[in-house]
Amino acid sequence: MRNSEGYLIVMKINDVWEELEKIKKVYRELIVTTNYKQINNSEIGWDRYTPGIEKNLYAREYETLLQNRQYSFLLNKDMGFIQIYFKYKDETTFDKIKMAYYPYPIKLREDSYDIDRYLSDSEDLILQEYYFDLWNILNRELGVPVEDKQLEEIVSILAEQLNLDQNIDDLILQKFNHKYEITNSSHIRIDYSPVTSHHVCEIQIGAINNIRLPLDRLVSPFLFFDFIIKNIYRKSYSSMFNNSTFKQTFIFARKKSYRVGSFNEDNIFITHL
Repeated sequence: MRNSEGYLIVMKINDVWEELEKIKKVYRELIVTTNYKQINNSEIGWDRYTPGIEKNLYAREYETLLQNRQYSFLLNKDMGFIQIYFKYKDETTFDKIKMAYYPYPIKLREDSYDIDRYLSDSEDLILQEYYFDLWNILNRELGVPVEDKQLEEIVSILAEQLNLDQNIDDLILQKFNHKYEITNSSHIRIDYSPVTSHHVCEIQIGAINNIRLPLDRLVSPFLFFDFIIKNIYRKSYSSMFNNSTFKQTFIFARKKSYRVGSFNEDNIFITHL
């Protein structure tokens, strides 16, 4: 069935709510807290929903969204959070859909003035230490001394014993990179919007506005959530979710995902089925 604009009707707002409730039940062991709500008869999201993307340090973007409770599901073990947002023009016509995953941030570089401000504002102990170390490195590059006596002693011993002329700046950067494991540098999301400037449904990574991966099918909230979990818990996923309840819910969720209207892409396109 198609609406007047030619787009397929996938789910009504009650169907979206049921999928969110199923996510909360099936993945309850991985979820710290939920924050989704039906705002009105045409919108499911959360209080004080803020559209758009911040273009500063990803760690700061993540923390700002977290502090303002801009999420649907907060995952445990520092696995980040997931947003599920649906807005309808009317009972059967989509206006805007956003399903996004924000991983816990580890590594990026930015101006030292901003890092100093982030350090003052941060409420996360791990991110505070990350901002502090990054601030030290950036300020060293600007000529402000960084105190790292242990590293300087090691360099001195190596230089004397092996007759090496090692750059202390390079070693401090190596120490920083060793301390913070790279996990991801930004978020990934699926957007649906019936516009003519880009594809109706697409995958977008971070704030790269000019490169979008078109999807020929709109994924249901349960399938999007499961895709994220399957990848971040890659080694244990099969053993964690192998019961009949999960399988039945997964099959039902696949039936909620249908081909998006007319689709015309000669190069890359992705389908989840």
